[in-house]
Amino acid sequence: MDFSQLVNARLARQEAESLYQTLKPLLALDPKFADLILTDLAKIVRICGRSNGEITANELLAYLAIYALIKQDTEKLNAAFKTWDFSDADRIKYQKVALQILLDVTKGQQATAAQLDEFMLPAVLNQLDAEKGTRYLTPA
Repeated sequence: MDFSQLVNARLARQEAESLYQTLKPLLALDPKFADLILTDLAKIVRICGRSNGEITANELLAYLAIYALIKQDTEKLNAAFKTWDFSDADRIKYQKVALQILLDVTKGQQATAAQLDEFMLPAVLNQLDAEKGTRYLTPA
């Protein structure tokens, strides 16, 4: 990896860690939010990939990192945070793993392309806000 790729990989990991910290209160409410979040994030990566004509290594790294943090998957945490920058073989292996996870979490959705671009989390949070009086999507 060259220097700019290392910097971009570091930023991808920092953003994944920051997003995870932001999501922790929501994840604490119900473990089912983990799959909902990971599905919506997978959709975002796929949309970006479709728009750009490719899914970049750093997009796969960011998804792998947030997946590993949410699932507390030690193997994938190690790959995303320790070996990604130093081993081409590991990086390629875990790019494939991340891509397979993306496909797996979105494959069960038999829908049109437009429906695949719809996110579930905002609707669930709006319903939660209405039922419980919370303000997850409304600024304080």
